[in-house]
Amino acid sequence: MKTAIVTGASTGIGAAVAKDLSDNGWLVFGLARRPELITLNAGAEVKPIYCDVSDKSSVSKAFTEIQNEIDHLDALINVAGQYGPIGPSIDIDTEEWIKTIHVNTLGPLLLSQASKSMLMKAKSPSII
Repeated sequence: MKTAIVTGASTGIGAAVAKDLSDNGWLVFGLARRPELITLNAGAEVKPIYCDVSDKSSVSKAFTEIQNEIDHLDALINVAGQYGPIGPSIDIDTEEWIKTIHVNTLGPLLLSQASKSMLMKAKSPSII
């Protein structure tokens, strides 16, 4: 069985990708800060796991949980993201931009690093 991790799986594109993969026979782990929405929006077959992709310890905890169930990973699909503050740059909150950069840039890096050993066991792994 093909396996995938989809981040941002609680709503929008992430939920749609997770649902589509699951509907096509994949074992899907949905990661989100609001995992209670994954079953509602992506379907009951997607395994919901709490994960703040910008936090290394949260990513580590999520991967420990996933590794208890599977030994290989066919696809890591990075969908989680957030909009940054909108407005004149002299007026925006710098800390909010830092949070956005952590989610949108650091998150995929942390996830890629955490999934490396499982991806290397797959026949044809993908990071998206």
